[in-house]
Amino acid sequence: LLIVGKGKQQRNLEKKVEKYKINDRVLFLGKQRDVQKFYGLSDVFVLPSLYDPGPNVVLEAMATGLPVITSSQCGAKDFVYQGNCGFVHDALDTKSIQESMAYFYDMKNISSMSKKAREIAEQYNLEKVTQQLEKLYNELIS
Repeated sequence: LLIVGKGKQQRNLEKKVEKYKINDRVLFLGKQRDVQKFYGLSDVFVLPSLYDPGPNVVLEAMATGLPVITSSQCGAKDFVYQGNCGFVHDALDTKSIQESMAYFYDMKNISSMSKKAREIAEQYNLEKVTQQLEKLYNELIS
C-alpha cells in the first residue's frame, strides 16, 4: 500500500501499521510533486474523505484509468458511479470500503472499470469545467 500525501490521520495510521506489524507492506510517501508515476503504479485509487467538496485528485486518477473508491462525503460521489467506475461509501463504513478494495483483487474487475473511469474523466476536461464554473458564478451573481 502506497500512501501519497499527508493528512491529519497520518500518525494514527502509522501507529496501526506498527501495531499490526505490516511496516514492510505500507509506505508513507508524504507530499509529492510528480504524482503521475504513482497513478501508474496503482491498480485502484482510494479517497475515503470525511469532507472534500471538490477533489480534483479523483478526476486525475480516473483520467489515468484508475477505478475509484471514495466517500459519500466527497464531491466525487457525483461522478463515481457505483459499480461502474468505482464505489462510494460512507467514509466511516470501513467494512464496505474493505469489501470494495477486495473486489479489485480480481484484475478483470479492475480492467472493466478502468476504461469506464477514463471515459467519465474525459467528460470533465478543462474547457467544460471552466464553462460550468462560469455558469455557476453567473447564477450566483444574479
